[in-house]
Amino acid sequence: MKPYPSTNILNRELSWLHFNDRVLEEGARDDVPILERAKFVAIFASNLDEFFRVRVGSLRDQRHAKYKKLDASGLTAKEQIKQILSHTRKAVQRQSEIYLQWLKEYEETNTPNLSIGTLSRQEFKNLELYFKARIYPSLCPLVLDQSVTRFANGRLHLLVKLRKGRMGIVQLPPLMDRMIEGVDAVGRPGFFFLEEIVGTFVHFLFPDEQVGGWAVFRVTRSADIQVAVEDAGDLLEVIEQALPQRENGRIIRIEIEGKKAWAIEFLSQYLEVKPRDFIEVEAPLDLTCLVRWKRVKKEKEGLFESFEPAEKNWWKGDIFEAIRKSDRIHMVPYEKFDPVLQLMEQAVCDPQVIAIQQTLYRVSDQSPVVEALRQAALKGKQVTVVIELRARFDEENNIRWARTLEEAGCQVVYGHPIQKVHTKALAVIREEEDGLRTYLHLGTGNYNEVTAKLYTDFGYFTADPAMAQDISRMFHYITGSMKIPEFKSLAVAPFTLRTTLMDRIEDCMRAAKRGEAAWIFLKMNSLVDARMIEALYEASQAGVKVDCLVRGICCLRPGLKGVSEHIHVKSIVGRFLEHQRVFFFSTGEWEKLYLSSADWMPRNLDRRVELMFPVTSPLAIESIKGWMRLQWQDENRAHRLKADGTYRPISREKGALDSQACFIGELMERSRV
Repeated sequence: MKPYPSTNILNRELSWLHFNDRVLEEGARDDVPILERAKFVAIFASNLDEFFRVRVGSLRDQRHAKYKKLDASGLTAKEQIKQILSHTRKAVQRQSEIYLQWLKEYEETNTPNLSIGTLSRQEFKNLELYFKARIYPSLCPLVLDQSVTRFANGRLHLLVKLRKGRMGIVQLPPLMDRMIEGVDAVGRPGFFFLEEIVGTFVHFLFPDEQVGGWAVFRVTRSADIQVAVEDAGDLLEVIEQALPQRENGRIIRIEIEGKKAWAIEFLSQYLEVKPRDFIEVEAPLDLTCLVRWKRVKKEKEGLFESFEPAEKNWWKGDIFEAIRKSDRIHMVPYEKFDPVLQLMEQAVCDPQVIAIQQTLYRVSDQSPVVEALRQAALKGKQVTVVIELRARFDEENNIRWARTLEEAGCQVVYGHPIQKVHTKALAVIREEEDGLRTYLHLGTGNYNEVTAKLYTDFGYFTADPAMAQDISRMFHYITGSMKIPEFKSLAVAPFTLRTTLMDRIEDCMRAAKRGEAAWIFLKMNSLVDARMIEALYEASQAGVKVDCLVRGICCLRPGLKGVSEHIHVKSIVGRFLEHQRVFFFSTGEWEKLYLSSADWMPRNLDRRVELMFPVTSPLAIESIKGWMRLQWQDENRAHRLKADGTYRPISREKGALDSQACFIGELMERSRV
């Protein structure tokens, strides 16, 4: 495979920022219900927080360590940070514009954002009484000196200008409602932001001082946790002890509401950070609060029309018999998550089931999946659960569930000592007349009934003996009893997933060179790995048609003359988060379809335990191919990636095809029959 210049690879961080821009623009669309638009603005803000904590935090560490190696796109860490900050300032400006426009439209028909400056004298007095009774007791103001530097990550603070250059600080209580009801505070409908009320009456917090102004700011810290996993005797305890590091990480961003040069000057010196690390925001800070808007306002209007997921009856009754008869494909959120729960619940109650093995990466706070595993262990079944403690930002939840499962008698494995376990697999071993039979559920998404209503994912039910044998080997590798397993039916990272994908690409290339029509269709969250991108470039030059649906990061440049002319890339951002990984390879003589837990990133292919499995059921294959065709035809929620790394909407015309709406419409039409 010939090497390609770095100019043929897009920078992954900038590609991610373009993805988040697409999320934000959903908040500006007039065909999105108004409360749902607020949610997209909130998701943009939440995504950006995590991006800075994880990705920018890592780049800052590289720069601090004087790490000079270029990334695949040819940029140093310093160059990447500079471009990220430039892009972010423009994106945050756009966020403010969208939020203010949204607020204007929302106020025309709903509850207004009340301005304290327009209150009557009596209303202002009422607000003061509300502050003293309902807010003041929870606040603990501080006069700043050099002993106070650890501003908590993500918390809203007021910096208060006092006499003789001295400064005060007020941290807003994170559990207090951010949006204060106007009826409660001043006696008329509307809402205030908490920080505006505190700022208005901040002089009551410093009665012996003369307050000369105040500014709202927010600190973002690196989320990196340093854990020597290979040497950890008790991984659960080591990670639990390491979690506080996250809140005390290096400061990587400070947001300031409005133009407050005096606040930036003071904080940059006080916290020893550069002015370039500050981002001035015209709208209120931390608009992640908008994701809770519909719950706060208790409104039913302005939301996406509800729909009832399909409830196919193949799994009703004896689910083991149904799976023995035929492999089954399952697609959430358009179908209910219930078949997965039915398989687990029947496994708990069935006396012929002797063992259950499952991987868990992210589960809900009140997980019925975990409860089923717990009940199975209490009934005396052999239950082995691989629970990945290093699932970022889910560590505490996973530690809690690990202890719960252990107390019930489950055999809990805290992931693999070196690689994160990201695969999604459930194996139920049942004693039958002709011996032991294993029933499998393999998926592209987590065993989480909450996200199954928001993420699009495929699951595959099968009793295929070859797949069952490979899954057993995978579990044995994770638990440490097998060092280099051999797989015959499945492709498992870090062993055979990359090579299997490369083999399929080369198969298509050979077919194209023979003059056959060859097609590769890929659906994933992220396409980053340079070696895989170069293989696709080679396929394009051989005449293979390559269609990629990549929701998030895509470092491949489509449409480059002589390099990627036969490659097309689209991204769909809509009501549901597109989360499936689907890899389809076709020539004039054969076709192969795979589902996977893995994106095409170095970490997924080389440094994690990931699973890719073939779909062999003809009915399931045709169902997935129909889905592929419909998604590729999407014109409403889809954007096309240009060779310069920018994205353009395919169409915004009324009536343009919206693939997610088509799936929902089909279900609703079916329910009316």
